Amino acid sequence: MCKFVEVLEKIKSSSVESVANKEFSDFNKYMHIPTEMDNELEIVIRRAVGYPKSLVLVCGNSGDGKSHLIGKMMTDGIIKETEFDVYIDATSSDKKGLFANDKLKEKLMPFRDGFIDNRETYRLIVAINLGVLNDFLKKYSFKFLVHILKTIDCLIISLLGKQ
Repeated sequence: MCKFVEVLEKIKSSSVESVANKEFSDFNKYMHIPTEMDNELEIVIRRAVGYPKSLVLVCGNSGDGKSHLIGKMMTDGIIKETEFDVYIDATSSDKKGLFANDKLKEKLMPFRDGFIDNRETYRLIVAINLGVLNDFLKKYSFKFLVHILKTIDCLIISLLGKQ
């Protein structure tokens, strides 16, 4: 197979290379185009490390590059797994019989009232589609009350925002 066809195989939507995860290949590094969003998310990540409880939601539509950006930052050492729990695909669950919303609820438990001030360190970065986030909020917002925003440094970044 010629080189050109090999590259096309890597970037087609059904390719393993096209779906970003915590493993960032040489091809992904080559294909990455830095944007202002890289800088903004890096600032948020660096600020979040300064708090015992931090929640960073990287939001956008399917295919916007949320997981790609997080994977890149993990490879570059900006996001360290020793400092953050990283939930790179909030649209699926890795546990059998568990729905995506259930897994997200599980991940967000440390941010519930009664847990938020317990002095335990927990920092979470979530890549999530806007529709999934909206569905989650409709179903579970009563369990995660408004005062959470006063307690943690929470910034929702939309990859659609600044272009």
